[in-house]
Amino acid sequence: MINEVLMWWLQRMRELLPLRLRRAGDRPADALIVDVPAAPVRQLALVMRRRGRETARGLVGLDVAGLDAVRMAAAAVRAPLVLRMPAMALLERPIALPLAAERALGSMLRYEMDRLTPFTAEQVFFSWRVDLRDVVRRQLHLRLLLLPRAALAPVLDALSRSGVAPEWLEAPDAAGAPRTVPLRPPPVPRPGRKVLAVAAAACLGLGAIAMPFIRQAQEAGSLAQRIAALQPQVAQAQALRRKLAAQAPDDDVFAGEQARVGDALQVLAMLTDLLPDGTYLNDLRLRAGQLDLDGVSTNAAQLIPALAASPLIRNAAFAAPVTRIANPPAEVMAIHAELAPWTAR
Repeated sequence: MINEVLMWWLQRMRELLPLRLRRAGDRPADALIVDVPAAPVRQLALVMRRRGRETARGLVGLDVAGLDAVRMAAAAVRAPLVLRMPAMALLERPIALPLAAERALGSMLRYEMDRLTPFTAEQVFFSWRVDLRDVVRRQLHLRLLLLPRAALAPVLDALSRSGVAPEWLEAPDAAGAPRTVPLRPPPVPRPGRKVLAVAAAACLGLGAIAMPFIRQAQEAGSLAQRIAALQPQVAQAQALRRKLAAQAPDDDVFAGEQARVGDALQVLAMLTDLLPDGTYLNDLRLRAGQLDLDGVSTNAAQLIPALAASPLIRNAAFAAPVTRIANPPAEVMAIHAELAPWTAR
């Protein structure tokens, strides 16, 4: 979970970079590239990339001598080994998911791979690119990149016999920009680092315990300053309230506005009664009679009938496709509905 949150934060920081720098960061700056031609594969081209500039190192075969040449070149340059495929070798598919799914995107794509593609997650190398975050519709538009493992099996087996293993797969898109897919799973911490990891976790735990109290003290001091600064405005507001009370204004304006947009506390109480157990909301928005709900549920299909049973809710429907997550088993959903004219209860 911590790794997924960290990757999500790094992706947000990456989006602040100019496009030229983002494309440069899509691939290792220094690498020994093995150019893999279209099948059948008989020879491999070696290319050395240093600071973005490439130098051809010759052609090698898949025999013992050629594979030894790849191994010696990889040991000499001390740079990551990268496979580069033709553009058409890498498959793409656009996908739209609820925005709330982004924090566990890798796990969700792995779990849904057999539904999104003809393959299971174990049959492919895959990665993804985020194309658009639609904050208004609460949707995440991304491009799934994948390559069947069977297409690389001959080359990977041959390289494995020579004692080398590539780290990345590259394939250019239509504009020539690199697309990368990792070929190795995330590294597992070595047992020798266990004590350091436990100590770091303990420090983080103590920091997490102390931080709320430190922030509370800081916020209390800041709040006291803000209260003192707002005292003139408070006195003015109280004087205006007394003036309005003396004029005895008509309450119909306030009642009409409440009937139009609804009472937030009463909406929250109504949803608490309507939504079944196993349903948790991450986001609730109420604007001018329009109600939007984002969250997870053990059975999202039963939410629409449950909401439709209330005479105060109209046109309840899913605002995005319902997606499943594996751990814990649940369904991520986004619902949009309208509120009927509201009356005090």
